Order: sequence, then structure tokens, then C-alpha cells
Amino acid sequence: MTTVKEVVGTLADQTSPEARKIVVMDAGFYSDANAKWLVENHFDYITVLPSGYARFTAGSDKVVRHEDCRHQEIRLQMGKAEIGGVQHKALLVDSDAKALKEQSMHEQAAKRYEKGLEAIRAGITKKGGTKSRDAVNNRLGRLDKQYGAIRKEYEVDFTYEGKGKKEKAVA
Repeated sequence: MTTVKEVVGTLADQTSPEARKIVVMDAGFYSDANAKWLVENHFDYITVLPSGYARFTAGSDKVVRHEDCRHQEIRLQMGKAEIGGVQHKALLVDSDAKALKEQSMHEQAAKRYEKGLEAIRAGITKKGGTKSRDAVNNRLGRLDKQYGAIRKEYEVDFTYEGKGKKEKAVA
């Protein structure tokens, strides 16, 4: 958040007040807070939204096909995306290469999430491992925060024994 404010704010100070200011961001810089700050400070913006961030609704069935420098097809379609209850113009950019890359990234994240779950399970089952209810839930919370999009695809259950502060995970 501070990067957008600092960099864009600095540029705004050096630009004439009547100039139209357009900020272009990739998904790593997009947040509701950044978008709100840009609008409040009279900036237009173009951004890539993080995957799964908003629902795209096609404006028509028309799809424009383009070929990139590697001769891979890119499909473009105009429409709208709802963000925070507000409809925005949107351009869907899609390609088979992008889909393969996203699938690979998803699979890698799933493997890492499962490795984290396995580490939690190992802590529960081994002598001297992390077993207390709060500690186990904290470990899962940190893992879930790191892999939030992946987490939705899993159902994680623990079995506990004991009462109060002595409650321990057993499975």
C-alpha cells in the first residue's frame, strides 16, 4: 500500500493538476485499498486483477484472437468485472500458455500446502511434537494464510483428547 502511495504520490506532485493521470499496475500491486486511494486522489488506473479476485461477465460473444511474439494464440474479450459491488469495464486476456502456467502454479502451491499439512500431522504423531490444540490451530492458521486460495479445496479435521489447557490433538 505504501509503495503505490509513495511512488504515485511523488509523480502526481510533479504533474500538472489538469493532466489526466493513469496508473498501470500488475496484480501484485492491486488491492481494494490501493484502488480506493487512486480514485480518491483523481487517478484513473488499469490493473491486472489477481486470479479469482473478480467475476468476469462477457459483454458479447465476440472474441478477438491475437498471436504473440512466440506465435501463441491470445484471446481477448470485452466485458465487466464486479469489484466491491461496483461494475468496472474489463478485458479478459486468455491463452492456453497462461492456463498451463496457472495450472502449474496451482499444482505447486497444492504440493506445498500438503507438505505443510504433513508437517502438522507429523508433529501430532511424534513424541515431543506440537500437539496442544492452540498450537496446532495456529500452525494451520499460518499455513492457511499462506495458501488461502488452495485451502478452500481441502477439508482439514483434527481429533482432540483432554479438556481445557490439556486438550491435545491426537489425529
